[in-house]
Amino acid sequence: MIQRAGAATAGADQKQAQLQAQTDKSLHDLGVISGLTYSASKGKADAFVQRNDIEGQRLDHNQKAVVTQLAMQQTKVQQAVAMLGLRQKQQQALSVRAGIAGVVVDLPHQLGEHVAPGITLAKVVQLDQLKASPKIAETQARDIQIGQPAEVDTHNGIIAGKVTRIDPAVQNGTLTVDVEPIGALPRGARPDLSVDGTIDLDRMSDVLYVGRPAFGNENFTVGLFRVSPENRTATCVPVKVGRASVNSIQVLKGLAPGDTVILSDMSQWDSVDRVRLQNQQTSSRVWANKERNAAAAVPSALHNNLIQIEQLTKVFYTQDLETHTLSGVHLSIARGEYVAMSGPSGCGKPTLLSILGLLDTPTNRQYTLNGKEVANLNFAERSRIRNQEMGSSFRVSILSATFLSMRMLSSR
Repeated sequence: MIQRAGAATAGADQKQAQLQAQTDKSLHDLGVISGLTYSASKGKADAFVQRNDIEGQRLDHNQKAVVTQLAMQQTKVQQAVAMLGLRQKQQQALSVRAGIAGVVVDLPHQLGEHVAPGITLAKVVQLDQLKASPKIAETQARDIQIGQPAEVDTHNGIIAGKVTRIDPAVQNGTLTVDVEPIGALPRGARPDLSVDGTIDLDRMSDVLYVGRPAFGNENFTVGLFRVSPENRTATCVPVKVGRASVNSIQVLKGLAPGDTVILSDMSQWDSVDRVRLQNQQTSSRVWANKERNAAAAVPSALHNNLIQIEQLTKVFYTQDLETHTLSGVHLSIARGEYVAMSGPSGCGKPTLLSILGLLDTPTNRQYTLNGKEVANLNFAERSRIRNQEMGSSFRVSILSATFLSMRMLSSR
């Protein structure tokens, strides 16, 4: 407003000076005033013209500056509106809602606790949308494909399923496979439940098969010691094998149904064709079947072993939960045989060793040691056998809480 007032005053002064200059010119022409007075009046009019131009330019610059300042203020207002919207969204985000309808199974935070952005607040699962995630050894996972049928044993029932996902990355020597159950889940199915599973890799008809030997690769010719009918000698014969599963292998040539072969490591006798049997090695009989499941188990070893276990199970009970540590274990160990046990953490190795060493008892009480049933012995009898007939070497360790190799997880 001040600039406008100054411009208006300059304009009025200019007009007044121009009128005075015109009047003085007329008087000068009549000879009333001198030329000096007329020149001064004309110079004053010209000066007011320049002043009026300067004030007009100053007014234009001030108007442009006002427009720029107004744009800056509008930008600040827009930023403030955007910040307000962000804060409102953050306030609304404090009320967290799950994207699915389910049951809360884990809420690790307390009321009033401060949490960092991105942290998991709770775990919600849909009990009717579970999947099994077995961890398969990388050496046994090459034949697994999406869509293959599978079975999942929840210890409350067996449900059929199919492979829906294969993890592209190998972690700690294992490959994670997702199995989606087909049909209704059995009662008691819960997230993070320890289960047993079988993936049906292939089905073969009219198969001649035997237990998988210590050194038996697929589609290869191996030398196996075939036991004589009287179980006194064993002769090395070339055997051509085909497809193999975890525990059994297809026989293409070299053996007949009913033959008994030694499956344990016989590499120290590679230079001989026949051996005499004093203490029977772990062996298996050759079986013929019209239809063979490539992932099924094979018949157990010969009898009269030092250690013989059939369908051994071990279940730990608490007030609200029962944990199946061992389920359907078969094991035969002959006298003089060296056996090593390996497996992922949490699969039940210490539990099985404790049962073998008579430090613990199985749930179903089926354990024969040196031809004697020992599962039903009392504490004193088991202590005597441990002191007089066996030795144990203990390793002290601290194990962190881990999951078993197969878990029921919530599908997302």
